[in-house]
Amino acid sequence: MLVPDRFRTSPVREREPYSEAPRTRPMGAGRVPTGRTRDGTEFPFEISLSPIETEGGLLATSIVRDITERRRAEDPIQASLREKEVPLKEVHHRVRNSVRVTSSLLKHPSAGIQDAHARDLFGESQNRIRSMALVHEMLYQSSDLSRIELTDSAPSLASLLWRSCGVDPRRLPQPFRPRGFGANRR
Repeated sequence: MLVPDRFRTSPVREREPYSEAPRTRPMGAGRVPTGRTRDGTEFPFEISLSPIETEGGLLATSIVRDITERRRAEDPIQASLREKEVPLKEVHHRVRNSVRVTSSLLKHPSAGIQDAHARDLFGESQNRIRSMALVHEMLYQSSDLSRIELTDSAPSLASLLWRSCGVDPRRLPQPFRPRGFGANRR
């Protein structure tokens, strides 16, 4: 009764795996099932299944929730997020270009500087810019800003930061040395 005619075969296919391995779980994960009221009106719903052991055997309870209001509330939020993606990509593009230009501007004059201290200052500035560019890229590529994968980027970032602070990576203990500075390098 609850299932619209065009979906009548789906619940049967969904029940079979549940019967083989019953456990509490949502049904139809990743999609929104459609239900039908007595008057034939369709609505989106969630359904949770839970197995119950009885003297007569294993039964399953299901809780069906009409999520029409939740969907109405989520739709404008999703549309707003999609609208914000384009400007965010434009900001990323502009930041990346600005960092490249700044790094390039620092690189060219430093080649002609005779004073070693001044040349080192330009190099430190370049390393800081590169560090910021690397962090910016990691943030941009991360799908979840609360968890950023540093495994591949951390050694490069550490190396840039150490150089910008004037630390010789060869003087660091072995576990803290960036790639390319092995124990046998002095």
